[in-house]
Amino acid sequence: MWLSNFLCWLMVASFLWSSGTGPRLPADSGHHDGPATATVVDHKPLADTTPVGDGFGIDRLSLSVPVAAVAAEDHWWTSRAVTAGRRSMSAVLRGVDPDHAVVVHQADRTPARDGDAVAPRRGPESRQARDDESGAAVMVGVMEMPQGGYWAKIEANPSRLLDPAGCSLCPIEAVPEVVDWLWATLREWVEPSCEVHEAKVKRLDLARDFEDVSMPAAYVRGLLNERRPYARRSFVYNDPARGAAETLFVGSGSGGVRLYDQHAAYAEKGAREGSVRWEAELRSGWLERQSLYTVEDLYSPDLLHSIAWDRWDWSRMGVAVTGTANVAQLVARLPREGLLASPGGRPSWAKADRLLGMLVREAFGVPGEASKNTVTEYRRMKRALGVLPTIDLFQADGLSVSTMARLDFATGREVVAAWRGDGCLNASWDDGGDGGS
Repeated sequence: MWLSNFLCWLMVASFLWSSGTGPRLPADSGHHDGPATATVVDHKPLADTTPVGDGFGIDRLSLSVPVAAVAAEDHWWTSRAVTAGRRSMSAVLRGVDPDHAVVVHQADRTPARDGDAVAPRRGPESRQARDDESGAAVMVGVMEMPQGGYWAKIEANPSRLLDPAGCSLCPIEAVPEVVDWLWATLREWVEPSCEVHEAKVKRLDLARDFEDVSMPAAYVRGLLNERRPYARRSFVYNDPARGAAETLFVGSGSGGVRLYDQHAAYAEKGAREGSVRWEAELRSGWLERQSLYTVEDLYSPDLLHSIAWDRWDWSRMGVAVTGTANVAQLVARLPREGLLASPGGRPSWAKADRLLGMLVREAFGVPGEASKNTVTEYRRMKRALGVLPTIDLFQADGLSVSTMARLDFATGREVVAAWRGDGCLNASWDDGGDGGS
């Protein structure tokens, strides 16, 4: 008897899925048919309980969970698709303001009552358009898996949940509160079949802000040609999602690192002149190699700091940049010190000249051709040199051609070292206490 009842239940469930309605929570769950509604999530507002960070934090978080049932009504979803026979649905909640603790489930642009969040829009939109909204944008999606069943995802920028109109970062101390808020929001749409600490982390963006940088473009362009292991892509572009700010990106499909002029990107949101942001976008591949799998792992500040330092070292964005004139002085010293020699052991000024020419060409962004062995040999020379040239420093007011500078991850500052006329350092790295000028 129990077997026949189970088979009947299975046939009904299969019909519901094939008809496009999907599974539903019980009718007394607080969700109702009819006009679009705004549902209040009863938990403490984030902005009232967690302070804004001091230059290091989380800039994006994406969580994924197995689904026991879909609670959302059909008209809540603004996008539907079928790929290889698998259904998926998604929606973007725009202008979410955690101070009011409201999640909006409207399928059109009609605002909810005064003080409520702005409803999601229909159709595809650029990231630029989303960022122009006040408050946070939260994406919720559900996808059918090849092996059966459904998984749901929720993704947002936690920084905008804490600071809706600004550009500060979400401090890692606020992670538990942010996760609680995202979990409560997700449960308005689906019934997860796991606990919150078991939710998988699919994307995590860690970021570091640098202040009082004399010339951000010197780093964005000057660090382009530094070699990073396994980086399949490395380029500088103007990012339309960040006010067309010039941005350096290095990475692969598993993730990447960006460096950009934060003032150019977010001046209208309060970013100060001379501020630069470093962002590490970590997806599943990088996260798993760093032993970060679930929400429970997010609660370890030591692990987050360790991951950030690892990606900073890999990105090579702490390498010093300097004016080409200083690089010429450094290169001229190498043969005299026996670091550039011919096969017979004599100083090779020809190699020094070729190395200098290669560095100047790269500083101007002019491509060149060489054999694989030559590229490897000169890459080793450039690494031994320890600095990268950038043409922009010829016109820098705060960072003259008689200095070299680097970004210091620990302090979030630019540090500068002065040079004598003979190409030797006057002193060790300055601590940047005067702003790096």
